Amino acid sequence: DAVVREILGQSGCGHIVFCDNLAVHRWLQMLLVEAGIPESEIGLLNAEAAKTSDERMRVAQAFTGTPAMINGTPVSESALAEAGPDDVISEPVRPSLRVVIANQVAYEGVDLQTETCQIHHVDLPYEPATLQQRAGRAVRQGNKRSELPIKFYIAARSLDGFRFNLIQGKLG
Repeated sequence: DAVVREILGQSGCGHIVFCDNLAVHRWLQMLLVEAGIPESEIGLLNAEAAKTSDERMRVAQAFTGTPAMINGTPVSESALAEAGPDDVISEPVRPSLRVVIANQVAYEGVDLQTETCQIHHVDLPYEPATLQQRAGRAVRQGNKRSELPIKFYIAARSLDGFRFNLIQGKLG
């Protein structure tokens, strides 16, 4: 419920939700749909929903969109006005996904940074490198935001707090 509230509280941008459990992917997708986000705006990046690299890239493309291009080079939308008559212009394509729910399938080789405004960790890995890989999907060059909040969800009366402290200790 906390993840859904956070996503609903900041619309107009992309949210990446990391969780390794596939059942939680589908459950969270159902909660988001019940809260009013169309299912067509929620992408799943796991080996069950996106079996091939091409399917994973399609999800990533739908989440990030495509920038405007002049002669195959990405440019800002304002640069389009300066294009010459011989330039080949491709208009930008806006993202069609607002939320991507992912697991280890998305830890490497998937760029999701362009529109991401928040990263949500529903569960925690055991080592800092995996946490860095997760964050690296959005905390990188090309993100339009100067700040990118990373949210950790710690369940009451669970070992989540202990695991978070363990990861922080290993990182130090």
